[in-house]
Amino acid sequence: MASNPLATAGRREDGKLDVSGVVGNNGQLIVTRDPGIGEPYRGVVDLVSGELAKDLAFYLSESEQSPAAVVLGVKCLREGRVASAGGLLVQLLPGVSDEEAIALTDRIRALGAVSSRLAAGQVPREWLAEIFPNGCSILGEVPARFFCGCSMERVERALKLLGTDEIRAVLADGRDGGSDVICGFCRMAYTLHPERLRALITEVEAESAEFGLRN
Repeated sequence: MASNPLATAGRREDGKLDVSGVVGNNGQLIVTRDPGIGEPYRGVVDLVSGELAKDLAFYLSESEQSPAAVVLGVKCLREGRVASAGGLLVQLLPGVSDEEAIALTDRIRALGAVSSRLAAGQVPREWLAEIFPNGCSILGEVPARFFCGCSMERVERALKLLGTDEIRAVLADGRDGGSDVICGFCRMAYTLHPERLRALITEVEAESAEFGLRN
């Protein structure tokens, strides 16, 4: 979350964007994994550099005990728009020797600035031949996109878990047109009309009474 989305910093001596100069290292990196079943898993670590790739690698090492190499690159146009962006994440599986890990790290470092490679039209898949000279198997491909699994159904389910007092508070704070509940991930706003909030209260009370009869 950026409290100041217009923050900026000059370019570094090597011409790269000064990401750490904007992000700083006085904060936390919060990663939420949602497997689609049960409750999402949330991991929190302190920022160590303000460089996103380094902080992600630190998170994987500290929070998930998974040594990893993270490389990110972005090419921005003068007007601030992103021309290209990409990266790679390599995690070590059990059984990898120290010598293999060191050799792999050296080959990843030899890639250099991936932002330049992206600007030249390369895609991360093309880097695999350099990282794994003995070849590798592609087990699957999943398109990357901005997506949030929120929905009105999940919003209503979350409200019901909070209980009738919380729903009544939302109802009291709302206006005639309804109350807005905003997703904490994508900022999508869901409007809950008064009649639907009252229906949720009725559902919670009915479910509580049924649970009490069963016990």
